[in-house]
Amino acid sequence: MSETENVAAAKRLYEEVFTGGDIAVLNSIAIDDLVFHDPTMKEFRGGLQTFKEREAMFFNAFPDKKSTIDDLIPNGDKVVVRWTTTGTHQNELPGVAPTLKPINVSGISILRFDNGKIAEIWQYWDELALLNQLGVQVPKVAAETR
Repeated sequence: MSETENVAAAKRLYEEVFTGGDIAVLNSIAIDDLVFHDPTMKEFRGGLQTFKEREAMFFNAFPDKKSTIDDLIPNGDKVVVRWTTTGTHQNELPGVAPTLKPINVSGISILRFDNGKIAEIWQYWDELALLNQLGVQVPKVAAETR
């Protein structure tokens, strides 16, 4: 598929899924065997269904979540997205009771496409900033080793 089509699918991921909460859109823009690399999600076992569950968990915790594309750079079968996510912690995030605090977190994702669908995602984001904004106490040694 073309870079233009890959960019369109990347925009749909951020606008319709990550901001709009329409997880069903993933069926048309990602493959079933989606591979997701995120150092904050070591337990991720792969696959589109697991990715949907992950997104549902974040939307439950932050129902007003909005992900903005700050930069989008296409390169062949890959699209690089620098993004910012905002929201309010209104429901439980696993292990963290609702704080009603606002969050503003940034990250970078690299999406690899196969025949016009997202096949693999490498994602790096500031988990420590999220925890600090929620008031979660992170041991100093843990913060220094990240």
